[in-house]
Amino acid sequence: MGRRIVPVMLCALMMVAGLEPRLLAQPGVCQSTPGGSVNVNMRAGPGTNYPRADTLAVGTQADVTGQRDGSDGFLWYRTFSGGWVRSDVVRLSGDCAVIESVNPPPDYCTTREELSERPQLSGTEQRIGTERFVVHYTLEGADATSLNTAQLAAEILEQSLSIQVDELGWPMTPPDCGEGGDERFDLYIHDLGDSALGYAVPNHIIGDNPNSPEVEQYAAYGHLEITADFSPYTSNPADLMKATIAHEVHHNIQFTYDVNDAFDGLDEAGAVWMETQVYPEAQDAMQYLPDYFTYPDMCLGYGMGTEELGRRSYGEWVILDALVQDYGAAVLPGVVWRWRADAENMDSFYRAMDQLGTNAATVIERGVTAALLRDFTLALEAMDKVYIDAVVIGPGTYRPFRDGVQELGIDVVLLDALQPYQFTVDNSRLYMTLIGIDRAAGTATIYQLSNSAAVDTSVYDAAYLLIQNLQTHSDDEDCTYLDWTLTVTPAAGNFTSPERIDDASQFEPAMQLRGVERYTGIMDDYYDVVSYRLHDLKAGDVVQVYAGVITGDLDPVVGLVAINSTATEALARDDDGGGGLNSFLTYTIETPGDYQVFMTPIVNLTADAEYEVIIGINEPVQIPGR
Repeated sequence: MGRRIVPVMLCALMMVAGLEPRLLAQPGVCQSTPGGSVNVNMRAGPGTNYPRADTLAVGTQADVTGQRDGSDGFLWYRTFSGGWVRSDVVRLSGDCAVIESVNPPPDYCTTREELSERPQLSGTEQRIGTERFVVHYTLEGADATSLNTAQLAAEILEQSLSIQVDELGWPMTPPDCGEGGDERFDLYIHDLGDSALGYAVPNHIIGDNPNSPEVEQYAAYGHLEITADFSPYTSNPADLMKATIAHEVHHNIQFTYDVNDAFDGLDEAGAVWMETQVYPEAQDAMQYLPDYFTYPDMCLGYGMGTEELGRRSYGEWVILDALVQDYGAAVLPGVVWRWRADAENMDSFYRAMDQLGTNAATVIERGVTAALLRDFTLALEAMDKVYIDAVVIGPGTYRPFRDGVQELGIDVVLLDALQPYQFTVDNSRLYMTLIGIDRAAGTATIYQLSNSAAVDTSVYDAAYLLIQNLQTHSDDEDCTYLDWTLTVTPAAGNFTSPERIDDASQFEPAMQLRGVERYTGIMDDYYDVVSYRLHDLKAGDVVQVYAGVITGDLDPVVGLVAINSTATEALARDDDGGGGLNSFLTYTIETPGDYQVFMTPIVNLTADAEYEVIIGINEPVQIPGR
């Protein structure tokens, strides 16, 4: 699994503020060197029954980090990222009076006939080690990086493991069999070309992960690789490295459940969600929202492996975020991924929901509702809104603007005229949920309507109807659309009772094809970018966009770009020359299609600067204060 290169705003490399890894192998502690005139084999464990991991050459030294009696009756020394050496073939020097007794690698390492290949760096390999991982890098050749970059990577990996394993309860990756020199987890920094920013690489299936209390069948250990230089892809390399390592090491952790599961869309959604937990100030999660919010009507995991919608599954992290809101963070490692170890493909997700006393359709509805209400992690840093597939303007018959709804997918319908209505959808495989929003109270009342029910929507400030396809599917089935017809008639009573109350304190109406809408949010970093899609614009449509500051230090740039265009420049852009605190643009659409408004600051920010963006389509935008 790899983290692809995506364009981001173009800053000098900065050290992260966070947990500093406790480094091992301090120079001169205790060192070993071959005792004779031949090189010494270094094994993956304390015994010749372990595969050879490396060679300790004559005249070279390796720091000793522990010792263990082997099954062969000899004492063995564990070296710093160099494997194990037998005590009778090496000499020790330095402070070796006390060498800690350490555990051997797991038994599965003794059955290995050969070790997996690891990256061969272009220069002399340097290492930074902690209790549970080793960072491998070089200062020479095509793979060259800097000591500061390697130390930064070690800090970020320590922070990522501390939060994911120590705080959130995920299992640590299984010990390897000495491929990186010993059994610790390995991160390699080298030139990845233009293919990716980082990879999580599975090495070997071991069956059960000794670091988890449960028994797995297809757990695997692996390693992590990241590019030697993030600066060509961003002006803030440190933040991009944070997001990459937090994301990719979570894939290594996911390998400990089931490395072969075909339903891998959920793995990407989980890794993106983890970015928001480990480094909320540096996450890339917001960039994946547009594809999911634009296509909530598609089935879970749709688009994996495709160029057109390959990022949609990444945006499904909002579903997992809603699941955590309802059941706590332990639900992911303890239930969802636990079932991924015990069942196969999408059946694992269905069984996990059964264990929670719910079902997949309800959980996906919660995710779309949270997206609509902006009730998800860091929502104030995103302008993206859920696509509206029909607009009810009174009694009548309505059909989707697009192609219906796929298995477990949801079409969102706006109720533009709020009255007492009877809602009926024409297929028993479809299910309706109504959301009534009280803006003053900041709440959303949720009604479960099945395929026909009445609700008095006149008591709300805004209301939406979700139409969901209740059919499930397996990972090897093609997703298919189920069309629908919605009939809306006046109602005088027999209204459905509400099911629950959700938080709508951050709700803002979703932009329709025409009209004026205002969006507000928070920016906490100079490199933040927020964007919003405008769907199905026609030639001749006039788009006006205003961006300004409400509180804090923020001078915004606003622009308009065409989606799926080969053009690299914005069609329209305004930064008011840096002399004010607002920007404004007007653009007349020439080519029909989807467009995207973006806004980003051009000056440093005070903490939590608040912005507003006003977008109008064929209606004039009134600039505040004018």
